[in-house]
Amino acid sequence: MSKLTAAVQEQTHDHPDKAAAALALAYAEELDAAIGKADALKDLGPGLLRVLESLALTPKARAAGGPAKPTDAAPTPAAPSRLEALRDQFGPGQDGAAPVDAATP
Repeated sequence: MSKLTAAVQEQTHDHPDKAAAALALAYAEELDAAIGKADALKDLGPGLLRVLESLALTPKARAAGGPAKPTDAAPTPAAPSRLEALRDQFGPGQDGAAPVDAATP
């Protein structure tokens, strides 16, 4: 195993995005196998870079905050929109119909 494959494997072995981590490792292995072939880095390098950025494994991606991390906390409910606030304030429409819940199919 070369240094590139070892480094990618070390950084991705417990990453929550298993598919992207596997893709990064595949790119690294392909680049290692292609050592000495002039076009390998040109062909495979940009793909590896994009995957590493999506995993927040580059300085640029880490500086930007990286991908959203999954949390165990419940999502914060969104504040009511202006329209929802007006509906709550004034009740049903002029025809007396009940307000429509847009979230209900």
